[in-house]
Amino acid sequence: MQNPDVFFLSETHLQKAKVEKLRRKLGCDHLIIFESDGHSGGLLMMWKKEVRIIEQGVTENYIDVLIQDENEWRLTGVYGEPIWEQKDKTWMTMRELKRHDGETVVSFGGF
Repeated sequence: MQNPDVFFLSETHLQKAKVEKLRRKLGCDHLIIFESDGHSGGLLMMWKKEVRIIEQGVTENYIDVLIQDENEWRLTGVYGEPIWEQKDKTWMTMRELKRHDGETVVSFGGF
């Protein structure tokens, strides 16, 4: 209904073949995926060809990108630790991402 240019999903429970089908259905041209292990996890970021994305990092807990349009800005989709006693791991990851703010790692052209 909203038809966004870029979006992030967590806990997708999807493998690459199903993600490709979803990408086409939603009219997106590019994607970054961290595949689920089948029962849990999975991260996905999709975007349209009009958007320039520069990948910064991908792990089981986040997809971190720079988006270049009129301005350059950062989008980090985070899946935090689900167990309360381990939330400090999520905060440490976010602090580490902030510490590396502005360091371009990899240029990404998409799939």
